[in-house]
Amino acid sequence: MQLRAVPGKDIVLSMRIAEYMRLIWAAVAVLFLVSGCRKPAEEAFPQRFLRTPVSALQESRPPGQQLSLAAARPVRYAEMKHTDDGVQLSTANGLGSVYIPCAIDTQIHNVLRVRMKVSTGGYSRISWTGPIAPHLAPGLPKGGMRQRIIGDDEWHEYHFRVGATENTLWAGDIEGLQIFPSESAAVSVIGSIELQHDPESIARRITISDVTMEAGFGTQQPWKLRVPEHGRFSAHIGIVPAGMDDYAEGSAVFTLSVTPEDGKRALLLRRELLPGIVSDHRKWVAVEADLEAYAGQTVVLNMEAHKRISDVGDYAYWGNPMLEIGAARRTEAAAAPVILISCDTLRADRLSVYGYARETSPFLKSWAATDAVVFESASTPMTWTLPSHMSMLTGLYPQNHHVITGNIRLPGSIVTLPEFLQEQGYHTAGFTGLDIWLSPKYGFADGFDYYDVPGDVFRHIYETYARVEDWLSAPLGGRRFLFFHNYDIHAKVGSGYAYPYDSGDREFLPFSRAMRNPKLFSDALEQGYRGFGILEAQLKGKIHFSPDEHAFLSASYDDCIRMVDYQLAVLVQSLMDKGLYDDALIVITSDHGESLNDHGQYEHYTAYREVSHVPLIVKFPKQEFGGRRFGGLVETVDIMPTVMDVLGIPGAVPVDGISLRAMLAGTAAPHEMVFSTQKEHFAVEKEVLRVHEFRHEAAGEWGVFNLAEDPLEQNMLPLESMAGADTLKLALDQHYEMDASGWHLALTGGDAARINVQLTSSSSFTQALTVTEGEKAPVSRAGTEPLYLNLNTVSKHLLVKVADPALSVHAVLQSNTPFTVHLNEPGASAPALEWQNDLVSGATRYASRAAAEAGAAPQVAIWYQEAGTALETVAGPTEEEVESLKALGYLGD
Repeated sequence: MQLRAVPGKDIVLSMRIAEYMRLIWAAVAVLFLVSGCRKPAEEAFPQRFLRTPVSALQESRPPGQQLSLAAARPVRYAEMKHTDDGVQLSTANGLGSVYIPCAIDTQIHNVLRVRMKVSTGGYSRISWTGPIAPHLAPGLPKGGMRQRIIGDDEWHEYHFRVGATENTLWAGDIEGLQIFPSESAAVSVIGSIELQHDPESIARRITISDVTMEAGFGTQQPWKLRVPEHGRFSAHIGIVPAGMDDYAEGSAVFTLSVTPEDGKRALLLRRELLPGIVSDHRKWVAVEADLEAYAGQTVVLNMEAHKRISDVGDYAYWGNPMLEIGAARRTEAAAAPVILISCDTLRADRLSVYGYARETSPFLKSWAATDAVVFESASTPMTWTLPSHMSMLTGLYPQNHHVITGNIRLPGSIVTLPEFLQEQGYHTAGFTGLDIWLSPKYGFADGFDYYDVPGDVFRHIYETYARVEDWLSAPLGGRRFLFFHNYDIHAKVGSGYAYPYDSGDREFLPFSRAMRNPKLFSDALEQGYRGFGILEAQLKGKIHFSPDEHAFLSASYDDCIRMVDYQLAVLVQSLMDKGLYDDALIVITSDHGESLNDHGQYEHYTAYREVSHVPLIVKFPKQEFGGRRFGGLVETVDIMPTVMDVLGIPGAVPVDGISLRAMLAGTAAPHEMVFSTQKEHFAVEKEVLRVHEFRHEAAGEWGVFNLAEDPLEQNMLPLESMAGADTLKLALDQHYEMDASGWHLALTGGDAARINVQLTSSSSFTQALTVTEGEKAPVSRAGTEPLYLNLNTVSKHLLVKVADPALSVHAVLQSNTPFTVHLNEPGASAPALEWQNDLVSGATRYASRAAAEAGAAPQVAIWYQEAGTALETVAGPTEEEVESLKALGYLGD
């Protein structure tokens, strides 16, 4: 595909840009030729076709290109005219729009920078047409996207990422853009549209029927390669859901042909998908072709996709095409299978392998006694699902991988565990029991050849394991990485679950069966509460649990553990039967634990040990160190460096963790101290001391527990009562030291002043903090909605972060007392009751706090401190997902 002029469309591309694009694709072809003619070492397999063109595009850095507005025309409910400032549009409602002919290849330019001003409204929409979807109704969600705007009749810049990495409808050319400046009646002016290249958004991961994989749209570039002995081609083919939904008839035909050295092209594979007729064709469909007849030859593979009858074929994708060596030919030396199992919401002290009185984990207990190592003091850095799992898969603390709110994607510069293992020749697959927080949009699918999440909010471990077993049974050899997540210990929601902790299997009620009676939770059930809703009602004081009900909840939680333990035994036996066990590195852990009335509440909204102390049980290859118990402090960030160490390449990727294997071998020391946090609760642990900080808006509360005398943390003592507590307090402050990058608003003078602050941006806010006398406290959730904050004698200094610092923040300050604002140096605004302006990082020099001199009158200094990492925003949970998350106990996440 090339960026090209479209006949009849008023867009002019310079010869320089067109030539640049030709050079890019020429470079791609050279990379294919070079990679294909060089016989790769056997350990380099599998070879992934899509990596070569994507890498070439990521490194090419094409220049930006202004889009011509000369041919813009109004579309229904809109009056348009050209002015010196651009295209002015008057609309009577939110359906008014302007259509702009263009020619955009989204592999080259995947970001639109739109400069416009809108008189009123909170959102703008953009949709498109092109060869892949010429029929889409303008403005439909599947044919466009929505972006927050600032309706103040001032100029602002907005970024539309037209090349999303997950669930992408299209990936080809765009022939027309349709812009809806406001969802309200408004007068708008579009000043300019610039096409830009974002290298991190090029790789496309497409989700079809809950499975995400790297995918290439339509017919692919020819793939020149040298075929090894026992070589075979494998891929998946699929049609994205929008194409399926639009057509009851029609099909896509996928073909694979080979042109060998003698030039005689041969058809290796032909497969037709009819999603309107065959239900299995609404999923990814695996295909393969034997290349043994061409062993030793340099050939060209042609992957083509063609539509039949209707445009449904325009939605065709090749998923993760690979060149592999047949399992019979592989050398499996030093190819340890890596299995990472996350048992969501499993607290360590409820496992019999950790000394719990009930026999909740008979398999893990017997297994660890001979084959695995029990790490007795493992901590999770953050006690909720999204950031803690990202720490497992990156080896980084949350403040370093940045995925700590529901609207931030993992930066592409961070290497994940599956990405690292792919580079070592591993097949990678992930299967989860939860959808929303483990969604591909956060970056969890990065590096996975096959990433499978439930279609509903969550699914039972039996269903997830059936998919795991299918993947383990595929002829892929020993170089595999499996991420297996289960959600069955977490509190449940749904009509099938009357009680919060329910195994979902009547065979697994060993501890609660005798306690079940009609009186349990009768008040809650009569009021309509079920599943997690019972815990939520108790948390809000709407119902109160009897001692029998507390005991039942504890026992049913243990039931769930027993069931998961049983399924883990099934998995381990399967690995043995398949010959994958002895060489395997198997890690079993959790993202966080669960409060079970330990501190007067349920769920996992704290950083107490019942929530932060997680199991960590590891079987090393050849059962090295089997049967040992390790008491040193470790963390879940230690998993990734352990994998690198086991593979013989320690330090290959920068991480915060320490190799567990090195600790056991005595070549590395365990952590001196470990840290955990959740919401406003922070904790640090060292030896027998555990220091806590509870950060509130005004001030923080500190305390220390002596774990030797009080292991359940029931009696918090003042810091000064325990020697060494002050040192831990300092360490906690340093570990969570505030990243000062972002917008600062500082108030001086006016002891009784209260200044209301409203901040709006087309970017997402990732953090809003109050900084007062060194204390730090969250004052707002992150998101795209406006922030409403205040500056007063308590909140004298605000720090606000946005994901994309290049986008402006519109600030409105109001007070009942006249105040001045120091923004640009030198000078200040005149005293007033209201002040508003656009804050643009790097556009001008801003004041510092020192610019506002102390005095009787209130003064506000505003400045920007440069950020170290630009973050990519994603859409947070939908309204439907938010309701599901609330029902599952994520009220505070």
